[in-house]
Amino acid sequence: MNKRDIYYPDLITTLKYIDKRGYFEKVFPLENTNIRNESFSIKQINKSYSTQKGTIRGMHYQRTPYAEGKLIYCLKGTVCDVIVDIRTNSESYLHVSYTEISESKNSIIYIPPGFAHGFQTLTENCELLYIHDTEYMPKFEDVINPLDTKLNIKWPLKLSMISDRDLNAKGINEMCRYQNDM
Repeated sequence: MNKRDIYYPDLITTLKYIDKRGYFEKVFPLENTNIRNESFSIKQINKSYSTQKGTIRGMHYQRTPYAEGKLIYCLKGTVCDVIVDIRTNSESYLHVSYTEISESKNSIIYIPPGFAHGFQTLTENCELLYIHDTEYMPKFEDVINPLDTKLNIKWPLKLSMISDRDLNAKGINEMCRYQNDM
């Protein structure tokens, strides 16, 4: 596999205007709402808050026909954001990409359809905003165990907290594989 064949997430820098009062930040619309030539329209916005450093959330995704693209924005703290290519017909199938995002970097990461997403908090009290281009469809939602040895995700910190749902999720070999039929 050639390095250019591996998907690395788009990192989008927001516009921040700083003055003596603090700052004003333009988060959306982005200057370029066509990310990698994919149109993006907002269908749902969610927010998560994690109290403990070392918390893992993920690896979550929705199956087709409700596969979703999402923008992840760190409002508070610092996280190691992780995506896994789960498109079985992709040359980078099961490739893991890591990106650190934080409130101080004023950046947004784009995760396209066909990728599982998760993160680990690197600081206490982390808040993330998720901007989805598809509505939540519970029957098409799925999770891969973030500690699956086949994925071999290199979480940067010792695990402090994880939901029972994520911890007890199936590994990639036990799941119905994601078919990229888009």
